[in-house]
Amino acid sequence: MTISNVGSTTPAYQAASTNSFSQLFNDFKSIGSDIQSGELSSAQSALTTFQSDLQSSNGKDPMSRLFSNNSTLGNDLTALQTALKSNDPTAAQNAFKTLTQDMQSALKTQGAHRHHHHHAQSASTPAISPDSGTDPTTGSSGTGSTLNVQA
Repeated sequence: MTISNVGSTTPAYQAASTNSFSQLFNDFKSIGSDIQSGELSSAQSALTTFQSDLQSSNGKDPMSRLFSNNSTLGNDLTALQTALKSNDPTAAQNAFKTLTQDMQSALKTQGAHRHHHHHAQSASTPAISPDSGTDPTTGSSGTGSTLNVQA
């Protein structure tokens, strides 16, 4: 007996969740890279896009659920937005670091970390890096991106 194409189709709800998560992840990654390169106006635009995408995903993926259920993360986003608007690179870096640390804590609290891969870093600033591992929304293996928030 031959079984073929097992697992080759992705249910529509998982595809939507994966696409939404990927978009939010890319938005978040843009914020971090813009802050690190000193492009605060670009980081502010990326933050606006991130917030808009969070709102439009409306709890359909792990990241939007994380933000909708955690007032600390909302406060962290507000602090980041304030730092970016004031054009203060140090405050923006600190606010982004706090946000990523609080996201990590929230992921552990929600138990959503079971599909995320966290890697220790020697730098004091959180990083977002591409990784090949388990997709956090579907549990399937493949090339993807991992939010690396350990400092």
